[in-house]
Amino acid sequence: MVSTLIPPKIASPSAIGGAADAARMQRVVSFYEKLPRGAAPAPQPKGLIERYQARYMNGKNARAMRE
Repeated sequence: MVSTLIPPKIASPSAIGGAADAARMQRVVSFYEKLPRGAAPAPQPKGLIERYQARYMNGKNARAMRE
C-alpha cells in the first residue's frame, strides 16, 4: 500500500543521460509547471440555505447561537 504513495525516482542521476531520457524529463517538468500553486480557493456557497448559513451561522459574523 505504501509503495503506491511514493513517486518513482524520475530525477535520479542515472535517469538523466540520453536524449530520450532528457525528453522524458522535459515532459515531466512541463507537467509539474502547469499545476496550480498554493492553497485551493475556498468553495463558495451555492444554494439559498448555504448562503444563509455562511452569512449568519459561520465565519466572523456568526451569532452567539452555539454557547
